[in-house]
Amino acid sequence: MSSLRTDDGAASPVVGIILMVAITVILAAVITTIVLGIGEDIDDPAPSASILFEKTGNPGDNATDSWGDDSDNVSSNSDLKQLEITHAGGDSIDPEQIRITGTESDGTVSNITAQEHAWADELFSTSDTIVVWVAEDQLVEVIWEGEGSSQRLAGFET
Repeated sequence: MSSLRTDDGAASPVVGIILMVAITVILAAVITTIVLGIGEDIDDPAPSASILFEKTGNPGDNATDSWGDDSDNVSSNSDLKQLEITHAGGDSIDPEQIRITGTESDGTVSNITAQEHAWADELFSTSDTIVVWVAEDQLVEVIWEGEGSSQRLAGFET
């Protein structure tokens, strides 16, 4: 009976094996992450911004868009409406990374980008507004495009 109280040799090997298994699992996870490149896209995450939409005018209301096209330059399509896209809060966004799907002043559906039509000098940030002409019953989307990825920030059914 006294030999059972003094024999504690089995505890040390069990603890050692548990530690070796834990170290092996952690090492395997780190190597897998490095080899597969998981986490490389973390450098350029999509911004988190609140975007609001508001229809504000018809071609006959002497309204203009962000590029100065007024109702005289808009096609005679009476279904076109002026739409204000306002940054209501959150991360500021580089205008070069924003694409808006909608209708330009000539009535054609296209992708509107800052490279084609500059709408901001620096960053698209809180209280900045982009004004575009859109057709009725059309989905207008604000899309952020980063390096090799894109994300829809907001959408609006006209």
